[in-house]
Amino acid sequence: MKKKQKKPLVPTDELLQALDSRKITAAQKKRGGDVLPKIENRILNDGGKSQKTASMYLYDEVSWWSGNTARNFQTALANLDVEEIHLHINSPGGSVFEGVTIYNLLVAHKARVIVHIDGIAASIASVIALAGDTVNIAENGMVMIHNPSVIAWGDAEVMRRNAEILDRVKDAILNTYEDRTKMKREDLAAAMDAETYYSADEAVTAGFASAKVSAVRATAQWDPSDFEGLPEAAMLLAKAPDPEEEEEEEESPADPPPEPEHCGTVEDVAAADALIASIRATHGL
Repeated sequence: MKKKQKKPLVPTDELLQALDSRKITAAQKKRGGDVLPKIENRILNDGGKSQKTASMYLYDEVSWWSGNTARNFQTALANLDVEEIHLHINSPGGSVFEGVTIYNLLVAHKARVIVHIDGIAASIASVIALAGDTVNIAENGMVMIHNPSVIAWGDAEVMRRNAEILDRVKDAILNTYEDRTKMKREDLAAAMDAETYYSADEAVTAGFASAKVSAVRATAQWDPSDFEGLPEAAMLLAKAPDPEEEEEEEESPADPPPEPEHCGTVEDVAAADALIASIRATHGL
């Protein structure tokens, strides 16, 4: 299937220049350059025709301390000579501009991008997810959108400049949400104001995902203990699989549970306000 053409949020070169201008500390350099837990290159036979495909995993914050930086992502994508990329996401979000640049890099790549929301695509990770030509969400997965935020210190003029920047960032994100979802701009803006969580069904209805798929055990790289008050539903998404537990399940298979009528509601994750507050206090979006 031919890759759809999508516009970048902000010119990629400008974003990378701004990101490269930051001072990198010795502690940051020690973290290494691994952008993702695992990148797999595969060749699939489709009706006798070979198709090169790659799987990538964004299971962490989008930030320099996790290694999920735009520059590292750019290097990873440059090494992928494939026709299809499967990007798996379980991320609470992170840096707005790192995320926006990652979105741009994905939409500019020649490969068709298929996104799998295995757990949660929150904050700027919800924007990255929309870089997919197809977006699948696990039946127990979630999408969260909210307003961009920043930690600022200074006089009134500095605060006014930061407020103007945040307004521009929100407009840029709204442009993508409006273009890629089924919602109206004013409704999207209101949802961002309200810090809205979408269950899998709600995400499909709103257009943040193309389809709901069977649940998966998401291997989390981000630590849920960093976020006080995280609801049980989100804790389960962040729980890494226990190999011994999986072995026991294989030896003694149980009858599958009945298909739930509705997989999660906004109320199920209402207690996640503490998660957003912690993200904002630490590093904004």
